[in-house]
Amino acid sequence: MYRFWRQLENLPLFMQHLESVTQTDNLRSHWVAKVSTGNALTRALPAVEWDAEIVEEQENSRLVWRSVPGATVDNSGEVWFMDAPGQQGTQVHAIIKYRAPEGIVGEAVAKLLNPAFGLMIQEDIRQFKKLLESSAVPAPVSVPEL
Repeated sequence: MYRFWRQLENLPLFMQHLESVTQTDNLRSHWVAKVSTGNALTRALPAVEWDAEIVEEQENSRLVWRSVPGATVDNSGEVWFMDAPGQQGTQVHAIIKYRAPEGIVGEAVAKLLNPAFGLMIQEDIRQFKKLLESSAVPAPVSVPEL
């Protein structure tokens, strides 16, 4: 599970708000997210893009990332993978935060997205589990060397 998530280019396979994540080296990546919530207003908004970096990593256990200084979107996240107590399997816990760009458009987007964002992330984690439990897992993507 950890290795699949660590290949950041896999994230759009189960995170519905992401169009793409492109790893530029072992720690940095370029993210593109769509803003649509199904609302006609948000469907008209362009995708947002930013660069992020992995700031902490404990292999097979924990991954922490954040947008780089000056990015248009303030994004950070943390995901933990732990053995499920008393049973086979792995528990996945994720915290993902976004702060929309400053200004009137950013504030409007935040108001539209915030109520649905927590539910969307919960559904993304369910999709992650479903994807890994199915036979539809694509071949791993290699991480470029520094």
